[in-house]
Amino acid sequence: MRGFKFFSSKACQQLKMKRVNIFNYRRIELVRLIVSSFLFCVTITGFASDEDVYTESLSEGWGIIICHVTVDGLAMKPFVLDTGASHTILDQDFIKLIKLGAKRAEGTVSDGFKSGMTSSFYTPPKIQAGSIKLNPYYVTLLDLAFIKKILGINICGVLGMDALRDVTVELDFNAEKLFLHRRPETLTEYPSSVYIRKGADRRSRIMDAKVADILLHLKIDTAFTGGIDMKEEAFKRLVSNGFIQINEKMSFTRSFSGLQKKGESGEFLQGVLLSKDLKGIKVAAIVNDGLLGMDFLRRFRLAFDFSNSRMHYEARKGYVGLLNVQHIIGGKLRYEQNSAFIDALDRTGGPFTDIGLMPGDLITVFGDFSMGDINALSVFQSCKEMAGGKIKLSAERSGKMVFRGDMILRQAVYD
Repeated sequence: MRGFKFFSSKACQQLKMKRVNIFNYRRIELVRLIVSSFLFCVTITGFASDEDVYTESLSEGWGIIICHVTVDGLAMKPFVLDTGASHTILDQDFIKLIKLGAKRAEGTVSDGFKSGMTSSFYTPPKIQAGSIKLNPYYVTLLDLAFIKKILGINICGVLGMDALRDVTVELDFNAEKLFLHRRPETLTEYPSSVYIRKGADRRSRIMDAKVADILLHLKIDTAFTGGIDMKEEAFKRLVSNGFIQINEKMSFTRSFSGLQKKGESGEFLQGVLLSKDLKGIKVAAIVNDGLLGMDFLRRFRLAFDFSNSRMHYEARKGYVGLLNVQHIIGGKLRYEQNSAFIDALDRTGGPFTDIGLMPGDLITVFGDFSMGDINALSVFQSCKEMAGGKIKLSAERSGKMVFRGDMILRQAVYD
């Protein structure tokens, strides 16, 4: 075996010349045979090492997938892991901290429901998740201020499919772990899998599936917080067949740039996808091919084996839905410059309204967290622990304190 020389033939000849007891000689040969056989088995089957798998914590509180990577030596930079993006994106503010490569081309990049955005492409910096190298073809630049306002952290970029094409992405929400596998052989077994073909951009992955004999083309999109988007024609047919109930016409966001699209939306009344009951799953009608988002995907333990075009899955046992933070606090927050503001109040009232807060008010204390630490994840964790009880809260309006005390949260509701 290359790199392993326990007992060579020459060494054995030397042992013979020294008249070693034949019993000991045969024992040495037997050990040599056993060790060589063991090493042969190791070569054939392989062992997973720390260099084969990158692991980090995974929280549903973000709503999407956050992966921390090293970029040109700058460690633990938060990126959105986005299987719906064709290319890897760097935030326009983040590139001030690194040396941007040479401009290579002009082209288009897909982002959410909006495809064909004209952009410049540059030689990518070195990007690694642990010891696993991610090798995007190019990187493009985009202002990610919109997603920063939603999450409350300084997102540095988006890992698109060009960076993820050579790894297997595993999402285990029950264990709260994200895994990036260098080799799909290191995956644990899954009971089911489905073919995911390449999209027109040759990078995104599409699952073709039927609901009530209506064929849907759904792009796997881990940065889409909704459930299922589908073409308007399919949406209308499922409405007429009694599978979807329309809630209202509304504006919804489908891109990191914050662009909005108006369309019909609702929820499933019945139907099955990947052996999962679709009742209650949010759905919307769009012009482009459909999307399969996190509201549906988080109901499974998943592994995306892009090199073999397979999505492995196993339904989560006992999953009741995602905690509805907006209901619990009675409003929606936005995050700017390490600060949390009330963006809107719940139309049905709620805790924020009960204590006299208004849109635009600055939240300076939320539970055990103060300014700089209040973000989507810390608010989610606080509501998960304190739903139905009291939570410490302080708020300012135009620089003056308007509330300091305990706010009574609503009971937990899951979507």
